[in-house]
Amino acid sequence: MKPGEKAPMHNHPNNHVVSVITDAKFRLTLPDGQTVEFDAKAGQTLWIEAGSHAAENIGTTNGHNVLVELKR
Repeated sequence: MKPGEKAPMHNHPNNHVVSVITDAKFRLTLPDGQTVEFDAKAGQTLWIEAGSHAAENIGTTNGHNVLVELKR
């Protein structure tokens, strides 16, 4: 995602693993309006539970990640 780019509200029906390729800062917005901001660091691996969110790159660098959604 480019700086300022947004992904609209969407659903991941399964838990997923995110492998961070480049440093970036993101904001996730949950369906209830709560937001979570975090710095993603290259080489970091994140575990994200199934659910819905919108995403926005709120940093100054392009954010590149590989997301693997796990089947149940």
